[in-house]
Amino acid sequence: MAMYQESFVDDGQMIRWPDTFLTDVALEWHHKRIREAQRNFFADTWDTYRQAIQERFRDPGKQYRDADKLQKLRYEGDIAAYLTRLQELNNDVGMSGVMLRNLVMTTVPNDVVRLVYSHRRAIPEDDEEFLEAIQDAGLTYEAMKLNPGLKGKDESTSRTKERSKEDLSEPGPQPQYQGLGTHGPNCRN
Repeated sequence: MAMYQESFVDDGQMIRWPDTFLTDVALEWHHKRIREAQRNFFADTWDTYRQAIQERFRDPGKQYRDADKLQKLRYEGDIAAYLTRLQELNNDVGMSGVMLRNLVMTTVPNDVVRLVYSHRRAIPEDDEEFLEAIQDAGLTYEAMKLNPGLKGKDESTSRTKERSKEDLSEPGPQPQYQGLGTHGPNCRN
């Protein structure tokens, strides 16, 4: 509704407009509100109408259902979709701060959190900065997973493994012990 607000000349037009799309109980409530305003000679404003309809049709259980869905939400390979769903559910729940950061960091892959640390050197404490950092790191993580050329060896183990293979496959020159031949100090010739 807010995006069409400029299209209407006055509050009366805005209040009559929902008549074109409301149905069932909501349409009955709408007609009743208009009749009461006319009968009691009060000028309803868009702000009071909007607040009244939101209060009348507010779902008291939605916040609890969304909180449950938020706790069950998992990253499934698309960081943008995950964050969109998280923010949509969190609109009514209102989770923030440490609770929000802990929830997100336990549901995204550990590598995404590591990328946040490597880019920012810390986890941002501001919720918007944090979610932006998670999105950036998630997009990087997803791009890296798609690139088969990035499946290199781990430096700390690859050199050790390569050296071990070299030592076993190519014997190389044997050490010469002075006066003992090639058999070493503990061997008898």
